[in-house]
Amino acid sequence: MSFSRIFSLWNQSAEFKEIIKTIKGKLINKILLSGLKDSTRSFFIAALALKGETKKSYLIITDSQENALKIYQDLKTFLNKPQNEEENIFLFPSFDVLPYEDISSDPQIIQQRINILKHLSMNDYNNKKRIILIADIKALLPKLASPQKFNKTSWKLKVGDALKKEDFLKILLDQNYRSVEIVEEKGEFSSRGGIIDFFPVTSENPLRLELFGDQIESIRYFNLNTQRSILKLTDYTLLPSRELIADGSSNYNYSTIFDYLPDDLIVLQNEPELIKEKTEEFQEEIEDIYQKIEKDKRELIFSPSSYFITNSEICDKLKSKKIINFTYFPEENKESISGNQEEKKEHIREFVFEGQEISSYFGSLDLFAKDLEKWQKEKQHIIILVRNEGRAQRLGEILEERGIERFITGRLEEYAPLKSTIFISYGYLNYGFRLPDLKTVFITDQEIFGKERNKRHRLTRHKSEPFSAAMDISPEDYVVHIDHGIGKYKGMVNLTVKGVKQDYLLIEYAQEDKLYVPVDQFNLVHKYIGIKDKVPKIYRLGGVSWGKAKGKAKRSIQKLAQELYNLYVARKEIRGFAFSKDNNWQQELEMSFPFEETYDQLQALSEVKADMEIVKPMERLVCGDVGYGKTEIAIRAAFKAALDGKQVAILAPTTILVQQHYDTFRERMSPFPINIDMLSRFRTKQEQKKVIDDLEEGKVDIIIGTHRLIQNDIRFKDLGLLIVDEEQRFGVLHKERIKKLKESIDSLTLTATPIPRTLHMSLIGVRDLSVINTPPEDRFPIATYICRRDDKVITDAIRRELDREGQIFFVHNRVRSIQKIARDLNPLFPQARIGIAHGQMAEEQLEDIMIDFLEKKYDILVCTTIIEIGLDIPNVNTIIIDDAHKFGLSQLYQLRGRVGRTDRRAYAYFLYPSYRSISGTAKKRLQAIKEFSELGSGFKLAMRDLEIRGAGNLLGKEQHGSVGDVGFNLYCRLLEEAIKGLREEEEGKEKEKDINPVIDIKIDAYISGEYIPDLKQRLKI
Repeated sequence: MSFSRIFSLWNQSAEFKEIIKTIKGKLINKILLSGLKDSTRSFFIAALALKGETKKSYLIITDSQENALKIYQDLKTFLNKPQNEEENIFLFPSFDVLPYEDISSDPQIIQQRINILKHLSMNDYNNKKRIILIADIKALLPKLASPQKFNKTSWKLKVGDALKKEDFLKILLDQNYRSVEIVEEKGEFSSRGGIIDFFPVTSENPLRLELFGDQIESIRYFNLNTQRSILKLTDYTLLPSRELIADGSSNYNYSTIFDYLPDDLIVLQNEPELIKEKTEEFQEEIEDIYQKIEKDKRELIFSPSSYFITNSEICDKLKSKKIINFTYFPEENKESISGNQEEKKEHIREFVFEGQEISSYFGSLDLFAKDLEKWQKEKQHIIILVRNEGRAQRLGEILEERGIERFITGRLEEYAPLKSTIFISYGYLNYGFRLPDLKTVFITDQEIFGKERNKRHRLTRHKSEPFSAAMDISPEDYVVHIDHGIGKYKGMVNLTVKGVKQDYLLIEYAQEDKLYVPVDQFNLVHKYIGIKDKVPKIYRLGGVSWGKAKGKAKRSIQKLAQELYNLYVARKEIRGFAFSKDNNWQQELEMSFPFEETYDQLQALSEVKADMEIVKPMERLVCGDVGYGKTEIAIRAAFKAALDGKQVAILAPTTILVQQHYDTFRERMSPFPINIDMLSRFRTKQEQKKVIDDLEEGKVDIIIGTHRLIQNDIRFKDLGLLIVDEEQRFGVLHKERIKKLKESIDSLTLTATPIPRTLHMSLIGVRDLSVINTPPEDRFPIATYICRRDDKVITDAIRRELDREGQIFFVHNRVRSIQKIARDLNPLFPQARIGIAHGQMAEEQLEDIMIDFLEKKYDILVCTTIIEIGLDIPNVNTIIIDDAHKFGLSQLYQLRGRVGRTDRRAYAYFLYPSYRSISGTAKKRLQAIKEFSELGSGFKLAMRDLEIRGAGNLLGKEQHGSVGDVGFNLYCRLLEEAIKGLREEEEGKEKEKDINPVIDIKIDAYISGEYIPDLKQRLKI
């Protein structure tokens, strides 16, 4: 079946046929088209692009990146084809930073733009395959190198070709690559012997080029974390790292994006008046920035005209093109970018279509089913698009239950235009619509379930590496050798012993005793983590003190292991409640989730449900970074429990987070008869009393609250599930009450940075653990800056965010001076609306301010750490933290997690007064927050926090001495061994003996420091 069958619906439209004829003709240059909106326009463009007579290249211009992205997503769905016939559809993104800023644009944007320019510049050699390019106007304004120059400065590397090492290194330096010891970021290279590692800005992975003399022996991609090769290549083209390749003067020849596109291009403008407005705004803004820098005489810079084309230049480029202007209302289509009145009268045709939006059903499937039956009677063509095949099948089952007949499920390319038959397919469409003249209805799950799915353009993201690799050993660190005790690591040395040359770790003990540990026995050495600020005792080699200390610790650990194991066994024997398997309501709720689940999220959900469906009470920890979808796991688990008539208690550490959870749960479960309530400071005493009474009577199904929920006056009728969000934020007394509450019920704990006790109880098997390591597809790492407090830094950061219509958190954790901070910001940004929020405000006032900020009534919120936990405001993508050195590492991490929750690049600024004035511990914390800025760093951060703070009392006062004597890592290893031994004993297994085989081959075995200078990297390899 031809894929174009779905577009044959347009054959019923006389206007569509006339438009095709007009485009083919030579008299009319411009078509004004009104009445279509959003995805209806995309449907029209796809039909136009597939029609034989108009199967040309298209440039689609929008006023904003967001609108460009929506059209791109729609067209990818409508024009989806097998891989060998794939259409060349490209989204050309605009830069995310303003000109003349010190901050570089996001590497992913640079990569995407240069890869598209490569494709366009090579199109002449690829049989001129047609192009569909979608871009917002700001993406088209930068001047570019000509296609010829772009190709000339691209370098083709091929296995077997001649290449001198110094020539290639010069190429990299000319392309602005930085020389480093180990390649870790795009734009870096390193050289050792005949091997050159480099990370092109256009590549997802770095490359390793191996030379044999002056010949290329191999080209391989390698893994950034392991540094190991992952794929061999026969050739690779190194593209320019910049779009504008200058020759040092301001008068060099330049090209524009139009020079990369075919001459017979058809240009579609989405709301031309808005495009013109955005162009003028942008040009005024960059001119203002330029004039300000010129006035301050800070540096010598070229004017904006050296970097960007003007509005009039765009008009000139469009004069020779066929143009289609889209507006919703006909009267808006009277003006266009060209602005030539005479041309309008003679060379313009106007067409008006009727397109209608689909109202949301907000999850009311009965109402949706009634409309489907009505449209079937009217003999409409009905197409329903959901996000994947599984959901399409489930929706079919739901419709069948409601008596809907005559529907089929399949891929969009299998569509056959049968009237009255509902076609359920899968693919991404931003909005549903109706075309009455075509008797066609498109519906998406957004209209069915009532919440917009914020799907974004997918870029490859690297999964976070496991936290276990996070702790490296550096010279002068205290280390623990399992057999010889605590010493000081002095580095790696190369020794010849009995004629054999090898690398050894050098550990210095008391009285200058030295231990040389072969690198193949590195597993016997751990970094020492003990008690904060307490210097550990260094042992003598061959003495009996270490054996005694280890034996004492083992006895103490054995006692704790028995207690933990008894707890585990007792919990295993408690009979809880086995919840039912998922029913149709559960499926309906899950289909209303407005995002695409990640693999890890689905895995965690599967584990939680499996635990709930057995008699043994669940005790599971879900550890996932901020914004990774832990709340959705809680929603589905709570709903599952409520459907079986059990009550659910959700415990959150702050009033604002309780309010946010309350709003989210109510919104998601609104189509179902689930009674949700909350207990917090935002409720009056009278309201709280009513909620408590309703809880006891069983009138409340799901209760969300702060620690108020675990006070003595709270009684449940039939509690079945306890969910604790961010357990580490609760005090010791609260934790004891939580512990009592969950003795015989299912419990689920959610955290981004687990406290080490919780983490290690999970790792040693006392508690079940689910880890969400995969970031959502639209998530970018947060650009993190640690800098001295400076007005220019603050001004630039806020201005950048305001210019992209975003909002800002300014965290100042002193209520006494918070008003002054807001007053200081006012003259700098007179147009900005500034709000203030802190915990000493009246509940109603605080709630009003937070709601107003959420509704974008404020641009900047000057606040305390009240925003720290769980607050989710997608439009806030810059956070400035004043006096960052005064915060704990977990706090800094949580605060940074308040931004970067969409596809926009987010910025976090950690300000300190003076580097000399802050403590060594504070410096370590700031270094760690900078180091762990990649996605999914919560686990690693928890371990680094442990390292900075010391292990302390985290396993109880009785164990305090043991942790200090042997170090936290060895302590946990011995504890794990003790629990494992108890389990084996219970199961009647013979205890496994630890065997550390030593393979002693009399050959040299080492990696030269000249070959890999970085010590840590040599150890890894």
